[in-house]
Amino acid sequence: MSGLRPSPRVRAERLAHEVRRRELEEGRAGMSAPELAWERALELAPAEEIEELERLEALSLTQEPRTLPMLETLQSRRALQERIMYRSAPTLAAFYRVRR
Repeated sequence: MSGLRPSPRVRAERLAHEVRRRELEEGRAGMSAPELAWERALELAPAEEIEELERLEALSLTQEPRTLPMLETLQSRRALQERIMYRSAPTLAAFYRVRR
């Protein structure tokens, strides 16, 4: 070995391989790419945002279906999900925003 460090590309490939290996170990093998991206995004999200997301989900379950307050709650929840997703997977967040 020459003592040189591997190139950034090689290090990135090794890191990606390690991430895939750990995901398999953790039982995430059956998840789709968007599900994995969402899980990663939640892991990176601040606790305040996760608490707000949980609060909005709980609130939406208590509201009358097909009403303006419920629509506003769901829109707020969706916007928060997009903001959380954007940090780890900007392309996927943009895709969901377009589909909404």
